Amino acid sequence: MLRVHLSDMDIQLGDYLVSLFYIGSDEPPKVWSVHPHSHAFFELHTVSRGRGRLMTKSGVFEIGAGTTYLTGPDIYHSQYTEGDETMDERALRFLVRFHPQPCSDSETSELIKVLEENPFFVCREDIGCFELIGEMLDEAKAQRVGYRERLRHMFAGIIILLGRYCLNAPQRAASTDEVIVIGEPDLQSMLGNYFDDTDVFVSPEQIAKELHITRRHFSRLMQQYYGMSYVDKVNEIRCEYAKELLSMSELPPSVIWQRVGYSSQQYFSRVFKRLTGMTPTEYRSFKAKE
Repeated sequence: MLRVHLSDMDIQLGDYLVSLFYIGSDEPPKVWSVHPHSHAFFELHTVSRGRGRLMTKSGVFEIGAGTTYLTGPDIYHSQYTEGDETMDERALRFLVRFHPQPCSDSETSELIKVLEENPFFVCREDIGCFELIGEMLDEAKAQRVGYRERLRHMFAGIIILLGRYCLNAPQRAASTDEVIVIGEPDLQSMLGNYFDDTDVFVSPEQIAKELHITRRHFSRLMQQYYGMSYVDKVNEIRCEYAKELLSMSELPPSVIWQRVGYSSQQYFSRVFKRLTGMTPTEYRSFKAKE
């Protein structure tokens, strides 16, 4: 894993100022998921190994070795791996701002405008970015004389490649199988991702916003998929975590209620007894006798 955060890495392309601030190469764990989220910037991903799914409002996309995909500002997306392989990725993060200049190149401006107007795509082949990002990582890591200028040149090349792809994407998508859409947005999987992290639970309102559904629709989905409200589901997950800590650790209940995310010990004990029929202390004694 290599991550490089940059500053003052701006390039003027036509009438646009494009700012690179992150280059990364990740090898996440085999079982890996990212809950739906969006950024205020563009994020380019190139996959070299593994397979998984990318979920967006537009649909569910199969991704794997050779896939290139771009998510722009306010594009909510979620990703998870499939199979036994880890998923190796190289990624860039950058901002695009309109910054007109006298005598700017009109062709380049048009390419960046097309990129800005098409902030999301998935392509089953490397469009030339994977090796360039690898070279950029090598330059950023070694920091040889002139590395910042070389980074700018390679980054400009990537932006041009992305703009060209977006410019030709409608004809390409109509004539090839570059993009595989394997279904409508899988709301159940996307919703399930929010329950993977027991440390942080976001509000129902925020989840509904990120999934592009109403709060009322979100409540119906909770009943449809889980047979309970969001609050009840969160309590169920927290109590399961508390049961693990009570049976497998020596942490006192006065510590466990904070560890699992409750705001008070009294509320934790009340919810725990309602779900298990025992107080936390009684549950620990019961498990010790097994």
